[in-house]
Amino acid sequence: MALVTVPALIKARFVEDAKITPGFMDLEHRGLYAPTVRQVASLPGGFEWVMECPFVSVTEEEGAELRAFLMKLRGRVNTFRFPVPGWTGLLSGYTGAAGLVKGAGQLGTSLESDGWNPSELLLKEGDWFTVNDELKICAADVSSDGLGEAAITFEPPLRRAPADNAPFVISSPYALMAQISPAEPWSVKPSQQGRYMLRGRESLNG
Repeated sequence: MALVTVPALIKARFVEDAKITPGFMDLEHRGLYAPTVRQVASLPGGFEWVMECPFVSVTEEEGAELRAFLMKLRGRVNTFRFPVPGWTGLLSGYTGAAGLVKGAGQLGTSLESDGWNPSELLLKEGDWFTVNDELKICAADVSSDGLGEAAITFEPPLRRAPADNAPFVISSPYALMAQISPAEPWSVKPSQQGRYMLRGRESLNG
């Protein structure tokens, strides 16, 4: 499994037409003798991001980059970092140093961190960030203390514990994706602009 770089031209030209949506996975049980009673249990790791990006009216120059990118993915074998569509910056307005995970072995929906600018509003509730190649949404406003340390809460939960000093990606958050289908359709006709479709599901294995 290899990481394939998304061409800058394609990101700039088409990412605004893309969408990224959450996919929750759970189990629902209704009692045989009490059908109005419902129990829902979240599955361990029961969440994944799903993306879709149509490419229409593709010029030959853009098509060349896109074809090469799709072929390098080799169906569902390789992965790519898909940027959050429409992201223009943190809601907090923070532009300082990106923090680091403080201590290994952390799991769940919060992380201790350091390396931020001291005594600043870092993230607002709803801000996107990536850590450990996992895309997260901040669950509450976060400010650093005088030492540049902060506890960050988020959703969805971590699948794997980040290493000590793993970086927070706050300037261009992304989801690590693989194609949904081993053979996504695309077509090119003589004297016509091409059409392509990129559909991805979060790569759960990194």
